[in-house]
Amino acid sequence: MESARNAEAKHIVENYLQTLGTVTELLAFGVPDSLLAHERDVIRQSIRDWVRTAGSDGIMSVSIGLGGLRAAYQSLASFLPYDEANAAARLHHAFERGDYAYLASPAAEAATSRARRIELEASELAREFDALVSGPADPVLSGVDAFLNEFDRKLSSLSD
Repeated sequence: MESARNAEAKHIVENYLQTLGTVTELLAFGVPDSLLAHERDVIRQSIRDWVRTAGSDGIMSVSIGLGGLRAAYQSLASFLPYDEANAAARLHHAFERGDYAYLASPAAEAATSRARRIELEASELAREFDALVSGPADPVLSGVDAFLNEFDRKLSSLSD
């Protein structure tokens, strides 16, 4: 049974990695979550399950290794509902075209704020992944992490 779960988790992770390969240049702005073969939470849990149970040999069987899995885990933050991803795409295209009128608009400001939230969520996911692979947490480091997370949230709310 455990090997069937690992195989399913690995399959979900590999599907996700294929999707990432097609949208890499758009991740900073956000991409539609409808491109994912599975829900974000299912992918997140599959990565967590697979990292916990696969061991280093199993993780290395994916071409990107542990560092790549960490980056993939972080990238989950970039998958957004369609309307938010559409606004992010408009922002991306405005940057490419040098459309300063759009870049100064409230819509662009909202999309930029969303990009900052993606960055904060990605940082949170990176810390979560690091804690997952490092084993039991040190209480002092957990306290520092909690403090940094709270600081990030407050900083984000000030910039919005």
